[in-house]
Amino acid sequence: MTISLRELENHAGVTIPRAIARAMGAGLLELDTVGESGAVVAHSARCYIKIERTGGNDEVVGERRNLEWLQDKVPVPELIAYASNGDAHFLVTEKLEGRAIYEDRENATPIPDRVVALAEALKVFHALPTENVPDDRRLDNRLMDARARIEIGHVFEEDFSLSFSGKGAEAVFKQCLEERPNDEDCVVCHGDYCLPNVLFDGCELVGFIDVGWTGLADRYQDLALATWSLGYNFPDTDYAPLFLKSYGIDPIDAEKLSYYKMLDQLF
Repeated sequence: MTISLRELENHAGVTIPRAIARAMGAGLLELDTVGESGAVVAHSARCYIKIERTGGNDEVVGERRNLEWLQDKVPVPELIAYASNGDAHFLVTEKLEGRAIYEDRENATPIPDRVVALAEALKVFHALPTENVPDDRRLDNRLMDARARIEIGHVFEEDFSLSFSGKGAEAVFKQCLEERPNDEDCVVCHGDYCLPNVLFDGCELVGFIDVGWTGLADRYQDLALATWSLGYNFPDTDYAPLFLKSYGIDPIDAEKLSYYKMLDQLF
Protein backbone atom coordinates (compact mmCIF):
# COMPACT_ATOMS: atom_id res chain seq x y z
CA MET A 1 0.00 0.00 0.00
CA THR A 2 1.55 3.30 -1.13
CA ILE A 3 0.94 6.33 1.08
CA SER A 4 2.24 9.83 1.69
CA LEU A 5 3.88 10.96 4.92
CA ARG A 6 0.69 12.83 5.82
CA GLU A 7 -1.38 9.70 5.22
CA LEU A 8 1.07 7.78 7.40
CA GLU A 9 0.41 10.29 10.19
CA ASN A 10 -3.31 9.71 9.86
CA HIS A 11 -2.84 5.95 9.78
CA ALA A 12 -0.68 5.99 12.93
CA GLY A 13 -2.81 8.62 14.64
CA VAL A 14 0.16 10.82 15.55
CA THR A 15 1.98 13.93 14.36
CA ILE A 16 5.40 13.10 12.93
CA PRO A 17 8.12 15.44 14.30
CA ARG A 18 9.79 17.72 11.77
CA ALA A 19 13.21 16.16 12.32
CA ILE A 20 11.80 12.74 11.46
CA ALA A 21 10.01 14.08 8.38
CA ARG A 22 13.25 15.70 7.20
CA ALA A 23 15.11 12.44 7.72
CA MET A 24 12.55 10.57 5.63
CA GLY A 25 12.74 13.07 2.77
CA ALA A 26 10.17 13.64 0.07
CA GLY A 27 8.31 10.96 -1.83
CA LEU A 28 5.77 8.24 -1.28
CA LEU A 29 6.14 5.39 1.20
CA GLU A 30 5.19 1.74 1.14
CA LEU A 31 3.28 0.57 4.23
CA ASP A 32 4.84 -2.60 5.60
CA THR A 33 2.35 -5.36 6.47
CA VAL A 34 4.88 -8.18 7.09
CA GLY A 35 5.58 -9.20 10.67
CA GLU A 36 3.80 -8.83 14.00
CA SER A 37 5.39 -5.73 15.42
CA GLY A 38 3.19 -3.40 17.45
CA ALA A 39 4.70 -0.47 15.55
CA VAL A 40 3.49 1.11 12.32
CA VAL A 41 6.21 0.52 9.73
CA ALA A 42 6.73 2.04 6.29
CA HIS A 43 9.66 2.48 3.93
CA SER A 44 10.92 4.57 1.07
CA ALA A 45 13.60 3.56 -1.41
CA ARG A 46 16.32 4.50 1.11
CA CYS A 47 15.00 4.16 4.64
CA TYR A 48 12.44 2.71 7.06
CA ILE A 49 10.31 4.53 9.61
CA LYS A 50 8.80 2.89 12.69
CA ILE A 51 6.17 4.58 14.82
CA GLU A 52 5.16 3.08 18.17
CA ARG A 53 2.53 4.67 20.38
CA THR A 54 3.61 5.49 23.93
CA GLY A 55 2.54 2.78 26.33
CA GLY A 56 3.21 -0.01 23.86
CA ASN A 57 5.97 -2.60 24.03
CA ASP A 58 8.75 0.02 23.90
CA GLU A 59 10.17 -2.05 21.04
CA VAL A 60 11.24 1.05 19.12
CA VAL A 61 13.05 2.42 22.17
CA GLY A 62 14.84 -0.90 22.56
CA GLU A 63 15.69 -1.03 18.88
CA ARG A 64 17.35 2.37 19.00
CA ARG A 65 19.44 1.31 22.00
CA ASN A 66 20.37 -2.03 20.48
CA LEU A 67 21.24 -0.59 17.08
CA GLU A 68 23.68 1.79 18.72
CA TRP A 69 25.31 -1.10 20.60
CA LEU A 70 25.40 -3.45 17.59
CA GLN A 71 26.98 -0.97 15.19
CA ASP A 72 30.42 -2.23 14.06
CA LYS A 73 29.77 -5.60 15.75
CA VAL A 74 27.42 -7.27 13.25
CA PRO A 75 25.78 -5.92 10.08
CA VAL A 76 22.69 -3.93 11.07
CA PRO A 77 21.00 -0.87 9.53
CA GLU A 78 22.42 2.57 10.21
CA LEU A 79 20.38 4.58 12.71
CA ILE A 80 19.40 7.76 10.85
CA ALA A 81 17.07 9.55 13.28
CA TYR A 82 15.11 9.03 16.49
CA ALA A 83 12.55 11.18 18.28
CA SER A 84 10.02 10.76 21.04
CA ASN A 85 7.10 12.88 22.22
CA GLY A 86 4.12 12.36 24.46
CA ASP A 87 2.30 10.33 21.85
CA ALA A 88 4.86 8.04 20.24
CA HIS A 89 8.42 6.99 19.55
CA PHE A 90 9.81 7.45 16.01
CA LEU A 91 12.77 5.62 14.48
CA VAL A 92 14.30 6.06 11.01
CA THR A 93 16.85 3.51 9.82
CA GLU A 94 18.72 2.62 6.67
CA LYS A 95 16.99 0.26 4.23
CA LEU A 96 19.22 -2.76 3.63
CA GLU A 97 19.27 -4.23 0.13
CA GLY A 98 18.79 -7.88 0.94
CA ARG A 99 16.06 -10.52 1.01
CA ALA A 100 14.79 -13.12 3.43
CA ILE A 101 15.63 -16.70 2.46
CA TYR A 102 12.06 -17.38 1.31
CA GLU A 103 12.22 -14.42 -1.11
CA ASP A 104 14.74 -15.91 -3.56
CA ARG A 105 12.24 -15.55 -6.39
CA GLU A 106 14.58 -16.74 -9.15
CA ASN A 107 15.40 -19.91 -7.16
CA ALA A 108 19.06 -19.27 -7.94
CA THR A 109 20.12 -20.64 -4.56
CA PRO A 110 18.82 -24.04 -3.36
CA ILE A 111 16.64 -23.75 -0.26
CA PRO A 112 18.83 -26.10 1.86
CA ASP A 113 21.83 -23.85 1.19
CA ARG A 114 19.81 -20.85 2.34
CA VAL A 115 18.76 -22.68 5.51
CA VAL A 116 22.41 -23.43 6.28
CA ALA A 117 23.22 -19.73 5.72
CA LEU A 118 20.47 -18.81 8.20
CA ALA A 119 22.09 -21.05 10.82
CA GLU A 120 25.56 -19.69 10.12
CA ALA A 121 24.27 -16.14 10.53
CA LEU A 122 22.81 -17.00 13.92
CA LYS A 123 26.19 -18.35 15.04
CA VAL A 124 27.68 -14.97 14.13
CA PHE A 125 25.13 -13.18 16.29
CA HIS A 126 25.51 -15.59 19.20
CA ALA A 127 29.30 -15.14 19.13
CA LEU A 128 28.96 -11.49 20.20
CA PRO A 129 30.59 -10.60 23.54
CA THR A 130 28.09 -10.63 26.39
CA GLU A 131 29.69 -7.76 28.30
CA ASN A 132 27.66 -4.55 28.43
CA VAL A 133 24.67 -5.94 26.53
CA PRO A 134 22.03 -3.20 26.87
CA ASP A 135 19.08 -5.49 27.67
CA ASP A 136 18.77 -8.45 30.01
CA ARG A 137 16.13 -10.79 28.60
CA ARG A 138 16.83 -13.82 30.76
CA LEU A 139 13.84 -15.75 32.03
CA ASP A 140 13.29 -13.80 35.26
CA ASN A 141 12.84 -10.61 33.25
CA ARG A 142 11.08 -12.30 30.35
CA LEU A 143 8.45 -13.82 32.62
CA MET A 144 7.91 -10.49 34.41
CA ASP A 145 7.42 -8.86 31.01
CA ALA A 146 4.93 -11.57 30.04
CA ARG A 147 2.99 -11.03 33.28
CA ALA A 148 2.85 -7.28 32.63
CA ARG A 149 1.73 -7.78 29.02
CA ILE A 150 -1.15 -9.98 30.16
CA GLU A 151 -2.25 -7.43 32.73
CA ILE A 152 -2.36 -4.54 30.24
CA GLY A 153 -4.02 -6.59 27.51
CA HIS A 154 -1.08 -6.85 25.11
CA VAL A 155 -1.31 -10.63 24.67
CA PHE A 156 -3.58 -11.56 21.78
CA GLU A 157 -4.86 -15.09 22.18
CA GLU A 158 -6.25 -15.14 18.64
CA ASP A 159 -2.64 -15.06 17.39
CA PHE A 160 -1.57 -18.15 19.34
CA SER A 161 -0.08 -21.00 17.32
CA LEU A 162 -2.35 -23.91 16.50
CA SER A 163 -0.96 -26.06 19.32
CA PHE A 164 -2.01 -23.37 21.83
CA SER A 165 -5.32 -22.50 20.20
CA GLY A 166 -8.11 -22.40 22.76
CA LYS A 167 -5.77 -21.79 25.69
CA GLY A 168 -6.01 -18.51 27.53
CA ALA A 169 -3.00 -16.31 28.20
CA GLU A 170 -3.19 -17.04 31.93
CA ALA A 171 -3.08 -20.80 31.27
CA VAL A 172 -0.06 -20.44 29.00
CA PHE A 173 1.70 -18.22 31.53
CA LYS A 174 1.02 -20.72 34.32
CA GLN A 175 2.46 -23.50 32.17
CA CYS A 176 5.54 -21.36 31.48
CA LEU A 177 6.10 -21.02 35.22
CA GLU A 178 5.58 -24.72 35.89
CA GLU A 179 7.80 -25.96 33.05
CA ARG A 180 10.58 -23.39 33.37
CA PRO A 181 13.98 -24.91 32.46
CA ASN A 182 16.48 -25.39 35.27
CA ASP A 183 19.32 -23.66 33.44
CA GLU A 184 19.98 -20.94 30.87
CA ASP A 185 22.72 -21.08 28.25
CA CYS A 186 23.00 -17.35 27.73
CA VAL A 187 24.32 -15.56 24.66
CA VAL A 188 23.46 -12.31 22.93
CA CYS A 189 20.15 -13.30 21.32
CA HIS A 190 18.56 -11.48 18.40
CA GLY A 191 15.26 -11.97 20.20
CA ASP A 192 13.06 -12.22 17.11
CA TYR A 193 15.07 -14.52 14.85
CA CYS A 194 12.36 -15.10 12.27
CA LEU A 195 13.10 -15.36 8.57
CA PRO A 196 11.97 -11.81 7.60
CA ASN A 197 14.48 -10.35 10.06
CA VAL A 198 17.65 -11.77 8.49
CA LEU A 199 18.55 -10.50 5.01
CA PHE A 200 20.80 -12.19 2.46
CA ASP A 201 22.16 -11.82 -1.04
CA GLY A 202 21.93 -15.47 -2.07
CA CYS A 203 23.74 -17.12 0.85
CA GLU A 204 25.77 -14.04 1.79
CA LEU A 205 24.58 -12.29 4.94
CA VAL A 206 23.51 -8.68 4.32
CA GLY A 207 22.27 -7.81 7.78
CA PHE A 208 19.98 -8.27 10.79
CA ILE A 209 16.91 -6.09 11.22
CA ASP A 210 14.19 -5.62 13.88
CA VAL A 211 16.56 -5.87 16.85
CA GLY A 212 14.20 -4.35 19.40
CA TRP A 213 14.17 -7.59 21.44
CA THR A 214 17.93 -8.20 21.34
CA GLY A 215 19.52 -8.97 24.70
CA LEU A 216 21.12 -11.51 26.96
CA ALA A 217 19.04 -14.70 26.85
CA ASP A 218 19.17 -18.46 26.38
CA ARG A 219 20.23 -19.33 22.82
CA TYR A 220 17.08 -21.47 22.57
CA GLN A 221 15.06 -18.24 22.40
CA ASP A 222 16.43 -17.73 18.87
CA LEU A 223 16.53 -21.41 17.95
CA ALA A 224 12.86 -21.79 18.83
CA LEU A 225 11.70 -18.83 16.77
CA ALA A 226 13.89 -19.77 13.82
CA THR A 227 12.55 -23.32 13.64
CA TRP A 228 8.98 -22.07 14.02
CA SER A 229 9.54 -19.52 11.24
CA LEU A 230 11.03 -22.15 8.92
CA GLY A 231 7.90 -24.25 9.36
CA TYR A 232 5.67 -21.25 8.74
CA ASN A 233 7.46 -20.12 5.58
CA PHE A 234 8.26 -23.58 4.19
CA PRO A 235 5.24 -25.65 5.30
CA ASP A 236 5.84 -28.46 2.79
CA THR A 237 9.31 -29.44 4.01
CA ASP A 238 10.75 -29.76 7.52
CA TYR A 239 13.99 -27.77 7.43
CA ALA A 240 14.33 -27.52 11.22
CA PRO A 241 16.66 -30.57 11.53
CA LEU A 242 19.01 -29.15 8.88
CA PHE A 243 18.98 -25.74 10.55
CA LEU A 244 19.74 -27.16 14.00
CA LYS A 245 22.46 -29.47 12.68
CA SER A 246 24.06 -26.57 10.82
CA TYR A 247 23.92 -24.42 13.95
CA GLY A 248 25.92 -27.10 15.71
CA ILE A 249 23.99 -28.25 18.79
CA ASP A 250 23.88 -32.02 19.23
CA PRO A 251 21.83 -33.34 20.84
CA ILE A 252 19.07 -30.73 20.75
CA ASP A 253 17.16 -30.14 23.97
CA ALA A 254 13.67 -30.70 22.53
CA GLU A 255 11.94 -29.74 25.78
CA LYS A 256 13.72 -26.39 25.93
CA LEU A 257 12.98 -25.76 22.26
CA SER A 258 9.28 -26.36 22.91
CA TYR A 259 9.37 -24.22 26.04
CA TYR A 260 10.62 -21.12 24.23
CA LYS A 261 8.04 -21.59 21.48
CA MET A 262 5.41 -21.64 24.23
CA LEU A 263 6.83 -18.53 25.94
CA ASP A 264 6.78 -16.65 22.65
CA GLN A 265 2.98 -16.94 22.54
CA LEU A 266 2.89 -14.24 25.18
CA PHE A 267 4.92 -11.74 23.07
